[in-house]
Amino acid sequence: MTPYHLLFTILYHLNSFGKLLFTSSLRNIFSSTISARMRTKTSALICYNKETEYVVFSFLAPSKDVKYMPEKINLSFDEMWEKVLACDRAYDGVFFTAVKTTKIYCRPSCRSRKPKKINVAFYQDIQEVENAGYRACKRCRPDTTHSPDLGVVNSVITFLINHYKQPFILQDIADHVGISSFYLERLFKRETAETPRSYLEKIRVDKASHYLRNSLKTNLEICYETGFQSPSNFYRVFRRLKNCTPSEYRHLLNEDRP
Repeated sequence: MTPYHLLFTILYHLNSFGKLLFTSSLRNIFSSTISARMRTKTSALICYNKETEYVVFSFLAPSKDVKYMPEKINLSFDEMWEKVLACDRAYDGVFFTAVKTTKIYCRPSCRSRKPKKINVAFYQDIQEVENAGYRACKRCRPDTTHSPDLGVVNSVITFLINHYKQPFILQDIADHVGISSFYLERLFKRETAETPRSYLEKIRVDKASHYLRNSLKTNLEICYETGFQSPSNFYRVFRRLKNCTPSEYRHLLNEDRP
């Protein structure tokens, strides 16, 4: 049994609109039926009948019993631990911090006393962390959401984290979550108070800070490793978000080390 149910079907008669309008879009499907899975988990079944010159678009959506795993987040344990120490709200909902000794899980931004690093585990899916026997922190309430759109926003954030090196535009992100670029930017700004572009810059600077702290890479290597297209842009964005240059940041870190 197919895991899809029919949403609606549109029947077009080519003669009503003129064949030329449809020539390019139908060039590859004159003799076949195409089923194309879309990123919104919706399928479009396109059928063309040569004899009647009808085109049928059938739009299908997954049944409720079909479950999809969230995209795995591309952050190391140490990077996630850095977000916890910084109480970084930007990663709330993207992953959860589980404390093995207390069996409690929190948001990265939780202001409760920090556990020892050795006692921490990270989970991306709330169902997974609860199935592992952890209960929600009563202070930061990671099991509650204030908006039904947070799922879309978290999906966008995960996409940005996983593809921060790539030079993409807003439409690429919108295509990933299956909504228009205009609606995406409005929704994302409403939930995070930032645009996807500014959020991506923060992710890139976070990655750069991690390299400055934990590697011997040069500033130029870090610039291109973190997705910036030019050193000038890298220095400008880094200074705006960190109030210092990359070199000054590394120097301050070295001064603080014993």
